Amino acid sequence: MYNKDLDIFKAVAETGSFSKAAQKCFITHTAVIKKMGNLETHFGATLFHRSTRGVTLTTEGQILYHHTLEIMDFASKAIAEIEAVQHKKHPILRIGCSFMYPIDPFILLWNRNLSVTANMQFRIIPFSEDESYKKLLNNKFDCIISPYNHFRATDNISILPLGSYHFCLAVPIQHPLHGLSQLSYKDLEGHRLRMMITGISPLNDNIRNHLVTHHPQINIVDIQDHYNMDTFNDCAESGDILLSLDCWQQIHPALLSIPLEESYEMPYGLIYSKESPPNVLSFLEQLKTE
Repeated sequence: MYNKDLDIFKAVAETGSFSKAAQKCFITHTAVIKKMGNLETHFGATLFHRSTRGVTLTTEGQILYHHTLEIMDFASKAIAEIEAVQHKKHPILRIGCSFMYPIDPFILLWNRNLSVTANMQFRIIPFSEDESYKKLLNNKFDCIISPYNHFRATDNISILPLGSYHFCLAVPIQHPLHGLSQLSYKDLEGHRLRMMITGISPLNDNIRNHLVTHHPQINIVDIQDHYNMDTFNDCAESGDILLSLDCWQQIHPALLSIPLEESYEMPYGLIYSKESPPNVLSFLEQLKTE
């Protein structure tokens, strides 16, 4: 059987940190250390060089990491093949789910189209924001609810539009602008604003260009090419404002989502691969026409 501790080992190897791996795997720091210790005992080898700057792989650890990737790939293929057989018997739509991608719109869509969904089941597949869901489509799951402004024609995906998220500002509770009912870009002058780096989302790039041109007094701070829990934790701890979406307003208790006076909307929908199994494509195409 596949040893799930290898997932934690992979996270430690790739983050170089027990604490970051704990956050990524949603377990405690102590649990990570204990499980990695058990793994070293099992193999009779030291897998990590430990220092105050983090951890790095030993030669033995590098060997295990290489084979862990192979094992994970083999396990994914085995699961995919088994599920492909099961799909023929009992069609199942696998929908990717994480705290960044609420599936409520999918549930509403499903219930509105019971004549189409009656012969299909769905399964919720959790995943981490640090995983590339573009790579997981048609592998780990069939579809996901997601903004689609950042997709390109070369991504080989199809979209069933469902609506739009509204841009807002996530403001830390200790910030002087916290508590206002609405904010404009003018209000942000003299403050730090975290937003996505350029080249990922055309809509985010348009907002950035507007700020740079018309509000140069705003101190823009780049974040990574995707939002995750660290994004919100960092803003809550640093006191920086975050350009956010209204679907994330309940993510962090120390951040208040305040509407923007300037109106921007990010379209979202059901995203799926054009190379999905025929029964999945047929089902989703039926939903498109309803």
